[in-house]
Amino acid sequence: MNIRPTQPEGQRGGPDRLENRGVTNPPKRPASDSGAPSLAPDQVRLSDEARGIQGAAETAPAGELSADRMRQVLDRIQQGFYDRPEVVRDTLRALTPALESAGESN
Repeated sequence: MNIRPTQPEGQRGGPDRLENRGVTNPPKRPASDSGAPSLAPDQVRLSDEARGIQGAAETAPAGELSADRMRQVLDRIQQGFYDRPEVVRDTLRALTPALESAGESN
């Protein structure tokens, strides 16, 4: 009995299968002094759109909300998010110092 793998004609299985498809193995990183492979540091690249959003957020006057943030707050109001007891409690805790200082200045 002759059993053949279920691969397209002309391709072989095994360790050289990537070379048959024109794919090469990635280059190996040099090992560090400890014998473990050294890892390249992570990198982050921001798109032009992300930089624009960041710039807009940084230039917004203090106390004003961006249009996106305003829409998010309005959606939460409509959904009843701010009516939950834990949200009311946390909001009052955050506002108490400002309310107390405003009362002292009058």
